[in-house]
Amino acid sequence: MTQFFIKFFSITAFLPGLNILYRLFYFRSLTLLKRLYLNHEEIIDVILTSNTKSPSFVYGQSDYNILIIVTNNAHPKSILREFRKDINKYFLLRSTINTRFIPILNEDEFHSDTIKSYLLRNSYKDCVNWDSILFDKKHTFFIRKQDRFAINYNSFQALDFYLLYAINKKSTKTKFKNIIRAINNLKRYYPSRFPVEVIKTKKKDNHLSILNIIFPKKLEKLVWSNIVYKDEQIEFKQTSGSISKFNLEVNFQKHLESLLTFDFIEDITLTPTLIQINTEQLTGKLFIDIHLNKNLISGNYLEHLSNLRLGILDFQKDLLKLRVRFTSTKLFILQNQDNYYPFPLESYLRQKKTLSLAQRSYVFELEREKTITACIHFMITQFMRFRSLEQKTDLIGSKFIKSLNLMYKYHLILDYLKNDQFELTYHEKEIREHLTPQFSEIESEDPLTQDQWKLVKSQLLYLLKEMRDELSKYDESLKVLKF
Repeated sequence: MTQFFIKFFSITAFLPGLNILYRLFYFRSLTLLKRLYLNHEEIIDVILTSNTKSPSFVYGQSDYNILIIVTNNAHPKSILREFRKDINKYFLLRSTINTRFIPILNEDEFHSDTIKSYLLRNSYKDCVNWDSILFDKKHTFFIRKQDRFAINYNSFQALDFYLLYAINKKSTKTKFKNIIRAINNLKRYYPSRFPVEVIKTKKKDNHLSILNIIFPKKLEKLVWSNIVYKDEQIEFKQTSGSISKFNLEVNFQKHLESLLTFDFIEDITLTPTLIQINTEQLTGKLFIDIHLNKNLISGNYLEHLSNLRLGILDFQKDLLKLRVRFTSTKLFILQNQDNYYPFPLESYLRQKKTLSLAQRSYVFELEREKTITACIHFMITQFMRFRSLEQKTDLIGSKFIKSLNLMYKYHLILDYLKNDQFELTYHEKEIREHLTPQFSEIESEDPLTQDQWKLVKSQLLYLLKEMRDELSKYDESLKVLKF
């Protein structure tokens, strides 16, 4: 029944009379939260982190995002479990609050600006104001270097999720809202590289909703204009490299090479996954980046991209999963150069292992300072997953190789932080012997059980604490993180 009402609210949110009613409905939920937690012994504050004045926040469609602050001696996870139970008791709260992710920090953690950068990742202003729900006060922050990284990183992830991996899927307001916010944020920090004006929304006009419904193709082309816009700063060298070294099926290899004949594709880059089962053939995942150029938007090529992706996925096998992503050379270089991949050492791996079918060697200088910034963001992201997103829900029941891959990534980051470099092996057997001898009886394809998760969790937390200690040498505020 709740889902029915939420859907009804979303559909009718723009009707003038109902919009006023929904606004009152939302305000009442904040009043209820205040009544429930104002005198709580361990909760110091409950903060509204949503920007309700943003054009993208629509009463009846959007959710409130909140942050809970507790005393230093409190047990955050226990309080969060009780908080979720309380929300589920009240239709008013279930209908207005984002229950998928409720960050919770103790007082010392909240006073660390670096930790808050994870929560500021959707900001589009230099000054951010959060409202206390329990008290009549504001929390004000100014965007710093670490915050800028978080904003740009999140912009790349939004582009990947809503556009580059999901070409021509059904147009939705959520999709366009996230894509436009991502492009506008990147335009803000890289103005010369993202020059095309996409859209400026005004809350009173609901431009985003109207354009989404009536002109989705026009909006898509404006977005793609930014992505494929020629960047004079791009550098690459011609090199030699054979696709045959990946030992791909002959027909698959020929199919990939044939795609370069399309005038809107200027390169295809291939990157194997971090862990390989053996040395004889490529296994695990192969990441395929298709570099598009300005010819994409000169005709009707947008409709062909989905079929192009499906044609590649036809070659997927049980032991080799294919991940197809559309990009441009500009995005590819920027993402590598400034470390905007989920794994902060990804750029180093791509330098060593990525193959260009157009036989290019892309020029991007990797700076340790940028990598450290990316490592800090990665560590905070993992901390928040354990604290508020329940990391185990991603891993319990999944194939053990997923847990092994995450442990190995933690290990490589630690190696880099301690030694300014990292020793890399791609072979699963060697990784297991070095990292997880206690899991020798678990096969890669076996689903992780509850009991096995306890061991995996201990290993992950041990490595994360070491990572926190190493990164604290660059940012002392990280010492207050409690795993």
